[in-house]
Amino acid sequence: MKLGKLVFLVAAVGMLLASPVWVDSAMAQQRRTTTAAKPVVPKIDVNSASREELMTLPGIDEETAQQIIEWRPFKNKKELKQTRVVVRGGQIQRIQIVSNATYAQIEKSIETKQPKVAGR
Repeated sequence: MKLGKLVFLVAAVGMLLASPVWVDSAMAQQRRTTTAAKPVVPKIDVNSASREELMTLPGIDEETAQQIIEWRPFKNKKELKQTRVVVRGGQIQRIQIVSNATYAQIEKSIETKQPKVAGR
């Protein structure tokens, strides 16, 4: 008789562990811990970042970083992908500092803080 109760108890525990409620609960707990574990990465301010800091962004090489530095300050980050018309060596040129594809990659990683003006 004791062997029968033990077999029943083992079967009941096995069914409980395989229960969808327990599995759903375990998955919910895993989602909570996974979501909470994401580190917060600070954004790079394109108006004050060094060339080396800018080059940590995907798609930004040394030449692009230098162009960003030369064209600052930016009022907003979308100005990075706007086309500008300039005259160089008597020639009219259209310049886009960052391509639309590169901008899409870095958009969430950058910001444009405005320089503080004295007396304000």
